[in-house]
Amino acid sequence: MARFYFKIVIFLTILTFTSCSHKNDAGGDCIVPSKVRSGDVILRREGGMTSQIFASIASEEKVFSHIGIIYIAHGDTTVLHCEAIETGEASSLRNESFCNFISEADTFSIYKLNVPDSLSSKVAEQAHAMYMAGAKFDYSFDAGTDSLLYCTEYVAKAINLAMGDTIITPSLTIHGKKGFSIDDIAAFCKAQQ
Repeated sequence: MARFYFKIVIFLTILTFTSCSHKNDAGGDCIVPSKVRSGDVILRREGGMTSQIFASIASEEKVFSHIGIIYIAHGDTTVLHCEAIETGEASSLRNESFCNFISEADTFSIYKLNVPDSLSSKVAEQAHAMYMAGAKFDYSFDAGTDSLLYCTEYVAKAINLAMGDTIITPSLTIHGKKGFSIDDIAAFCKAQQ
């Protein structure tokens, strides 16, 4: 039964990436919040069925389905995150503009790591180094691999590597393997006001 459910989730993920998208009704210009810092964690949920499924699995609150790390360099604010690989691309890691990342989100929130700014920047630099190294999407959602990653695993491992310690541990069991949830990361953060 778990295998069947997993195959449904994968099918819906692929369907979402190949079908039309639901646009945010807010429209208008995107403005990056002034208090955002490099290393902040950003969470979002889009309106599609796949996003709803992941939101129901990824956390107790069931509000968010995707996560990334804010990266500010040369005056540009981007989001480093991991998505299912698209045809012909070598890596599933993305570095996309903040505004593009939230453009189709029904809701999003920014969380600050409970660390000084210098360590927050170190997390962003670690995430960027991992982005530059590249990785493929981990369709088995196995936190035991480093060459294959999914969104929460990417963020948790970037934080752990930057801190030089295992601060965040996986609490989910996905198809018999340990996996990171949004709650695992949120416990190390605080919501930005």
